[in-house]
Amino acid sequence: MTPRAAVPPRARRVHRVELLVVLLILIASIDGRCEAGEFVRGDANLDGLVDVADPIHLLSYLFSGGPAPCHDASDGNDDGVLDLADGI
Repeated sequence: MTPRAAVPPRARRVHRVELLVVLLILIASIDGRCEAGEFVRGDANLDGLVDVADPIHLLSYLFSGGPAPCHDASDGNDDGVLDLADGI
């Protein structure tokens, strides 16, 4: 593997853009359905994991018109409202 300094900054930007595109495609492929009682609070994208992808999915919905998440699973603080506080 080449040292980080040897990789031109433009190439690093291209890799970041490619990663972002892949993440957005994955987010867009999730249908947002959620059956009552069959969710894990915080698992907004319903992939069975509570990880960094969940707030990304929720914030995409809130601010970019992304696919609707499971409301109950996305409501991280369980206040009945999907907002920025749920993604933090």
